[in-house]
Amino acid sequence: MRRIYRHFYVGFLFFLSLVLSIGLSYVGQSSSMVYAQEASPIANQATAQIDDPAGGPPLVVPSNRTEVTPAPGIVPPPEPPPPPGVQPQLQIVKTADRSAAEPGDVAVYRLLVTNPSTQTADPVTVTDQLPIGMRYVPDSVRAEPVAPTQVVVTDSTLTLTFGPLAPNESLTIVYAVLMTPDAVRGDGRNVAQAVAPGFAPAVATFQMTIRPGILADCGTILGRVFVDKNFDGQQQPGEPGGAQRGHFHG
Repeated sequence: MRRIYRHFYVGFLFFLSLVLSIGLSYVGQSSSMVYAQEASPIANQATAQIDDPAGGPPLVVPSNRTEVTPAPGIVPPPEPPPPPGVQPQLQIVKTADRSAAEPGDVAVYRLLVTNPSTQTADPVTVTDQLPIGMRYVPDSVRAEPVAPTQVVVTDSTLTLTFGPLAPNESLTIVYAVLMTPDAVRGDGRNVAQAVAPGFAPAVATFQMTIRPGILADCGTILGRVFVDKNFDGQQQPGEPGGAQRGHFHG
């Protein structure tokens, strides 16, 4: 009876090791199709161990040895292309060195244009629509890592053209504008846009608060009011009056 049990366990362990060996061979083959970089053999072998219920030494049964050779040059598949009809898009961020200005001030604007796609943007065109009363300061454009190939100023529009912008690269653009007296009639809102062939336009805005400054329609006058009896422009003894403060509105 003891011999029958022993033969039963040996057969069961051999069957179990055979199943494990076949399963590991299948897993090794399927995974090699994705991750294998070189055509080197992959060896698989399983063993099973179980205690003898009759008190004998543990039974260890090895499986047969199998080898799988993956196809050479198999690499992970590339990322799928974007859905049809969906264009990549540049990114643009606009900031300034101040949040408020008044006529006579010079504001410095900064643009950061980034290409987050997997395609090269060429050429890149950046346009800034300046509001009423803001005038571009000539020759104030600075850009990194490359300078613009063309700078065009027409009325209140500044257009900058750059060469190719590779994937995951950025452009930093800085330029200055002068606040003229007409700025108080505008809303101070700048709209910048970055675009390239095959790319959807990217837009950024910046709101500048325009203060009237010395062009305000009201003010305060400080001085002395008196009765100038002798018309010499100076207050003399006997001429009534004193220091006064007055307000006026335009």
